[in-house]
Amino acid sequence: MKNDCIILIGPSAVGKTVVGEIISKKTGLKWIDSDIFLHNKLKFQKKEVYELTELQRKKEIEYNIFENLIKKHKNFVFSTCSGLFIEQKPELLQKIEKNLLNCKNVFLLLPSSNILISKEVLEKRLKNRKLEYALSSIEKQMSYFYKISKKTIYTQNMTPEMVAIKVLSATKLAK
Repeated sequence: MKNDCIILIGPSAVGKTVVGEIISKKTGLKWIDSDIFLHNKLKFQKKEVYELTELQRKKEIEYNIFENLIKKHKNFVFSTCSGLFIEQKPELLQKIEKNLLNCKNVFLLLPSSNILISKEVLEKRLKNRKLEYALSSIEKQMSYFYKISKKTIYTQNMTPEMVAIKVLSATKLAK
């Protein structure tokens, strides 16, 4: 595999982490999950990471992780934290877009092409995880997610394994 990377983007609770882990196991690509990395680096519980006083710090750290990965590594699976794209400074959003230009495997994961159905599915998942605060940003995220992704996969009625296989089929990295 030459310069193979898969970047998974999408709203909170869509399944990026689970799908990224499955893809990593199937391909041998290094898996990096920004939620886990940030949790360990910042020593916060996930819900605390989103507190207003820490939000911009978290975004800047995540952007630095993202930029270093894109520039220094060739083969990896990266499950992004949805917060990387929410209410980000315009100059960082431009840098994100520039860094993604040469990355052909940027997948947007969404439950449905219908935003109302997606919100309903995500709301159930977020409430179960006590992360309802992430719902307010879904509509803001959508247009940007569509702008930077190369491919969209609608995950409703699919298992994480099925989503991973679909991603791999689109990348031609399946073993």
